Amino acid sequence: MRRVLVPTATAAALLTVAFLGTSCGVAADDRAAVVGNRTITVDATDQLSRDRVFVQSVVNGQTPPDDESRLPGDVARSTLQFQIQAAALQQEAERLGIDLSTQDRDAARKLVLGQVQGEPDDATVEVLVDFVVARQALTERLGTIDAASEEDIRLLYDGVPALWNRVCVTVVGVPVADAERATRLLARGAGLLDLGQRIEGAQVLARPSQGCVVLAQLPPELREALDGATVGRRVGPVVVSSTQGDTAYFFRISERQVIRFDEAAGDVARIAGSLQQSPQRVVLQWVGLTVLDRVAVNPRYGRVAANVNGGISVVPPATPVVPLTAIRLPTPTADPAAGSSGPDAGGSGAGGPGAAGSNAGGSTGAGPTPTP
Repeated sequence: MRRVLVPTATAAALLTVAFLGTSCGVAADDRAAVVGNRTITVDATDQLSRDRVFVQSVVNGQTPPDDESRLPGDVARSTLQFQIQAAALQQEAERLGIDLSTQDRDAARKLVLGQVQGEPDDATVEVLVDFVVARQALTERLGTIDAASEEDIRLLYDGVPALWNRVCVTVVGVPVADAERATRLLARGAGLLDLGQRIEGAQVLARPSQGCVVLAQLPPELREALDGATVGRRVGPVVVSSTQGDTAYFFRISERQVIRFDEAAGDVARIAGSLQQSPQRVVLQWVGLTVLDRVAVNPRYGRVAANVNGGISVVPPATPVVPLTAIRLPTPTADPAAGSSGPDAGGSGAGGPGAAGSNAGGSTGAGPTPTP
């Protein structure tokens, strides 16, 4: 029987899962990101990043610079994360057939104007309204999910296709300077896991006994190598660059999995129970999963990461790879919320743009677009 991961109530499962997502597919053009069928332009991200009301209300209370030629990278990444989340919310609302009425928008606008600091311009207000109205409507809809309804369970299963495409793999990373030594050790009969003990600085990032990994969440360099790899055959070194230096990875696939509905239905039912009991806590996590394989970020902003405490995050380029713990959704007994700021738009709490700002570093680019 295939091992299908299920939600867990343990606090350990709520740690950040920083699987690095794709940053390819968006060249150095006028697109900051593409989310499914929506495009977020560089101009829109930069303009919003320089809006004092937006930044102070939503992005961890930070203040954009007065210098028009310089934009802090963490502010830009936090803003882009907010825009990605908003696009994901809107697309999921559309998929579920939710009608966002004029009355809903009017109520959301009243909420926004009552909570933001200062006097926002009309364009900023509408950006916040788009987020709030979609989040509220989706929260209400997810709260009606019936874990006993096969139709509802199928609706959830179909919403996260990337989650069911997995690979059971052993991955070990060594400092690139030790790649040749690692290759010699393997040629002499050492196992992949032996490298973790015989080479200083080596890391075991994944092993099948810990669960199979969602393919869409692997670093692009590893994902591309895995796509062409033969099951049972050792591959490496595959070099991945990061802010902490280059790392050489060796891996062996033991199994590829595509989890069918009948195999995943029980686990999806438990996810449905979590959504039904506590939709507001997990709505951003859920929509992050729905666009897991459909988000591409312009490399000059950074890369996409899946954060179990907050859905999709935008992190600086060349963020180090961390152990590839299999993805898990939280249950209502574990509350990832850590406070908030802004108009119910997910401030510095779980899944809000402030979460990315607090993790994205504070370096400032030398030009009108951010650098890490």
